[in-house]
Amino acid sequence: MCNILTIQETKIDQTYPNSQFQVENYKLYRNDRIKGGGGILVYVRDNICCSQKEKIWTVARVYFAGCYMNNRRIAILCAYKPPAVDNATFSKELSTMLDEVLSFSDTVICIGDLNPDIL
Repeated sequence: MCNILTIQETKIDQTYPNSQFQVENYKLYRNDRIKGGGGILVYVRDNICCSQKEKIWTVARVYFAGCYMNNRRIAILCAYKPPAVDNATFSKELSTMLDEVLSFSDTVICIGDLNPDIL
């Protein structure tokens, strides 16, 4: 049984009720899509103390959850970079967010759909 599960590119919005995605023994956190794509669902076991902190940056969708597991603070950072956003802009915003998250915890799990332009 997993403690934390994240799903990116959900492509859902507020017209879909939480009840449609609820899983027994898990808390559901969501950051719905912006027109055209994105969206994040995060499931955290209900015996884990966790709080949601959502940030909407200029170009990126970023979700941050602070969790306490085994007497340790853990930060979960989920990010979505729209494909049209250049790498430099996204990297700057993600770096700023990581600095903020590191003030909460020295253990950070960073995941997401980063759509890197490697060409």
